[in-house]
Amino acid sequence: MATNNDLLTLLGNLGNVDGGGCPRPFIAESLHPYKGGFFPGRNCAPNPLDISNNGSSCCIPCPVFDWVYGDNFKRHTDGAAWVHVTGFILNIILMISYIVLPVEVSRRAYLNIILLVGLMLLELGFLIPLARQPHQCFDPITPHGQSSSLTCAFSGAFAAFGGMFLVTWVLIRALFMHLQICWAWMPGKISYWIANAAALTITVALTAATLAHAGVSYRFGGYCHVNVGSIGTYWGWLLAFGALACLLQAATFAYCIKVYLTSRLHGTPTADSSQAESLTGSSRSRTARATARRVYEALALQWRSLAIVAVAIATTAMVCVVFIVFDDELTRRAFANTDELIPWIVCLISSQDRNKCLGLTRAFILPESLAVATLFVLGFVGVEAFLLLCRVEMLVAWWGLIRGKVGEKR
Repeated sequence: MATNNDLLTLLGNLGNVDGGGCPRPFIAESLHPYKGGFFPGRNCAPNPLDISNNGSSCCIPCPVFDWVYGDNFKRHTDGAAWVHVTGFILNIILMISYIVLPVEVSRRAYLNIILLVGLMLLELGFLIPLARQPHQCFDPITPHGQSSSLTCAFSGAFAAFGGMFLVTWVLIRALFMHLQICWAWMPGKISYWIANAAALTITVALTAATLAHAGVSYRFGGYCHVNVGSIGTYWGWLLAFGALACLLQAATFAYCIKVYLTSRLHGTPTADSSQAESLTGSSRSRTARATARRVYEALALQWRSLAIVAVAIATTAMVCVVFIVFDDELTRRAFANTDELIPWIVCLISSQDRNKCLGLTRAFILPESLAVATLFVLGFVGVEAFLLLCRVEMLVAWWGLIRGKVGEKR
């Protein structure tokens, strides 16, 4: 009986069409000729009720994620943006500390400053939309893109540039640490200048190619992200740089383990060894201990950098896999073969209640929990960088500086 009632309701709602012949809540594309916004962001498919074969299409209303995700999705994405705000403030505090406090206290380093710059650029991509709360749609079926919204253009460019710049410098940082620990080579000013020029050139070129080829548009809860089809210009490179950094990090760890085991195996010569063997063993033991001491000293200075690289690599891997494997592929597959959309479409037409149909979106859309988790993981990178780069000595120095200023006023 319930099935018959549902069928009658569906048939009744099929007659509730808009001026273009599309059953509500869908909107006929012909009612909104393209005038601006991000045209590929329209989510349209051929109208199944079109018996005249005029090629009419029906579109999901914009923003599309209001129809495929729950009511709390926007609040969750804003929550992730507030994590970016927290990270941005903490990174500003670190930058001020590097400027104000003595170098022996802050232990400021060029690589740390560059890392913070990349993080803050990435965070600006979320701070700008959070502050402005812009309208996501150019018209009822077309999302705003970089060409129709300055907020989207700037925030999306900051996010894309900051993410690429951050990962590029993580790769350079991993390379420099590998050379320092494994090959006892200390990079000089010329090396830093070359690395800086290379990182900046690569980042600008890839970001420009991404914006020109794929662009950015409002895709997740009011925040502009790189569009589908950017694997070759953005996500592929991001994943490649992260993979190279991971290999260098693994090689560095393997070398440290080798040095540790060698220093343990070549401890002291045995009692029944000959004099020549004893001298040879002693020489090897001294060499092993010297190498181990050098590696331990380097690790004592660079463990924070190693941890930051590890965090950045893990975050990059998660973000790239989510956007490449899930988001890009699911979106392409869904609109290449709309059969997977039919249960959800029928549910929307018959019930006119999107919340009743959310369980049917898993076949063609990035799961809401995974999308939110990815945004939060990305947001916490700035906070994690602060926790790893901030030192107790910096807090003590700030306390002494504040107390001194208060004492002078008295």
